[in-house]
Amino acid sequence: MAYALALVILLIVLGAVSAYFLKDKIVSSFIEAAIEKLATPVKIGKIDVSFLSEFPSCAIEFSDVYVEDSHPEIFPLFTAKKISFSFNALDAWNGKYLILGLNVTEGETNIRINKKGQGNFKVTKDNSGSGKNISVNLKNILLKRQRVT
Repeated sequence: MAYALALVILLIVLGAVSAYFLKDKIVSSFIEAAIEKLATPVKIGKIDVSFLSEFPSCAIEFSDVYVEDSHPEIFPLFTAKKISFSFNALDAWNGKYLILGLNVTEGETNIRINKKGQGNFKVTKDNSGSGKNISVNLKNILLKRQRVT
């Protein structure tokens, strides 16, 4: 029993140490893959990687997020105090991101339709490359303190 507990503690410590040393690689790979797909400007205040907040998954956490809408307007499409995407850590190590979870805290979404009937929510490119590095298969979604207008 003591050996099993020691093994679990060792795995957690190794995961935390790996996150610390691999943080820059994981973040840059994720950002490159996301930029390939996004058609609108996104501003992010802070980016962090955590192996503990979404254990056993890995998470990329964005703070102070601002997403511009798809046509110039007064309002942003989306803002949030914090967003985190969770995914398998081994996949992230290999530069592939299958997003399994999404947590959004203190978000605001502004949906608008212009006089031509076009919505402001088209934020991805039609031709977004191969799409092999980032994909979505959401299993868990948590929204805290959201506002939609």
